[in-house]
Amino acid sequence: MGTGRRVNAGRVAAFAAGLAVVGYLIAPLLLAGNSASEAAAAAEVRPLVGGDVSGVRVEGLPGVDSAGSWFELVEASGVDGMGNPVRVLARQVDPGRHRAEDVSWFVSLPAVTGLRPAPDGRLSGEVDGVRVDLVLGARIEGNQVVVVAENASVAGDPVAIDALPEGARAAAAPRRAPLPSGVSGLGVRGLDMDGERPRVELGAGGVVTGVR
Repeated sequence: MGTGRRVNAGRVAAFAAGLAVVGYLIAPLLLAGNSASEAAAAAEVRPLVGGDVSGVRVEGLPGVDSAGSWFELVEASGVDGMGNPVRVLARQVDPGRHRAEDVSWFVSLPAVTGLRPAPDGRLSGEVDGVRVDLVLGARIEGNQVVVVAENASVAGDPVAIDALPEGARAAAAPRRAPLPSGVSGLGVRGLDMDGERPRVELGAGGVVTGVR
């Protein structure tokens, strides 16, 4: 009985050692294949930045279905053609089909100086000795997204943008960024502040990826 246990334990140990050797030999191949897939996914998303790319991050292992492999999330960052910081989040990126299920662009436009972001989404501050409040909005005009002051008030009273104090007009001036090229169905999804910079979220579904 004792000898039988020793033989069985020896067989188990040998089997485990064999698996370890196989894993040791195969692991580099699997890692190399995964790295190649990540590189392909990164290459698909880089052009969506629309300018200089500073970094790309691929999240998670690739998913696999009958059509091939895809990545749940690929993030790229850089600056667009006007020098605005851009962060791109592409979801379900399929390098084989050159397609992302959904893409968001977060574009930080030139800073608004002299006014501070307020908790309720306004920009507020004292300009030329009076309190000035602005409410920003974003819209698409041609091949650009534009952030403008939609509403303004001085000392609590609504005023036209042209009636703002001279020192506040620069804060209310339009700020522009180019739209991603070759993307259909693009829309504005949100607007917030990135420090002093208005940050627009653009989005689209079924986006073509890869070389543009």
